[in-house]
Amino acid sequence: MRSVVRTLCLWLLPAAIASACELRTTWKHDPPYQYEDEQHRLTGLEIEVARAALARIDCRLTPVELPFARAMAELEAGRVDLVPGVLPRPDRERYARFSLPGLRTRNLVFLRSDLEPGQRVTTLAELRASNLRLGLERGTAYLAELKTLLARPGPERRLEEATSLEGLLRMLQMRRIDAFVADEYSTTFLARQLGLAAVMQATPIVIDDDAPVFAFSRQQVKPELVERFNAALQALQRDGTLKRLETQFLHPPLAAQRRP
Repeated sequence: MRSVVRTLCLWLLPAAIASACELRTTWKHDPPYQYEDEQHRLTGLEIEVARAALARIDCRLTPVELPFARAMAELEAGRVDLVPGVLPRPDRERYARFSLPGLRTRNLVFLRSDLEPGQRVTTLAELRASNLRLGLERGTAYLAELKTLLARPGPERRLEEATSLEGLLRMLQMRRIDAFVADEYSTTFLARQLGLAAVMQATPIVIDDDAPVFAFSRQQVKPELVERFNAALQALQRDGTLKRLETQFLHPPLAAQRRP
């Protein structure tokens, strides 16, 4: 009898393993939200929140590195299951199920720290009236909105584009631009990591203020799983895990952010 039970258990084991919840989750280099640490381990605020929430519903993530535009195309095609850090726009509802909103993040205007006092703008109206050379990361979602905010009579303001946030910081360092627009946390994190915090100064000018979510594939992920994920996020909020992760990744000690 024992041998029959043992045989049955061994037969059921592969099926149990195969039924484990596993989500193909995309990521891109975007510290402090998604990045590889010095040990080449995938981490970051959004990654660790996803891991913690998925662990509570007996799921795990399988990382797939993709640029954001490609990740959304793969989500639409049903070839990946989850994309972190997505704005829940109506046009994406056709192929994505959205989680509860997460941390609100702002895209701010950062100035070159050595600008003359008369060039230091603190309001959108002052920025619009100025002749500051403004940079932003190529492909950013708020380009059209930024052009509208900066619209003024006469020739359209030229916006300098860089392929990365690091590129913007380097352009500011070399005085090729006077200011740029970027995420407040990403900029602070990377500027300290690169030793460039002294070349920039944040302003109170907010270009946009959004709460990204986790986007799940409608083709591959049932709504019940998204509901369980949302319940797990709420549990993480209640027990302080989310606050601890936000502190860990958004306000780490300066020494921990420097490259060796």
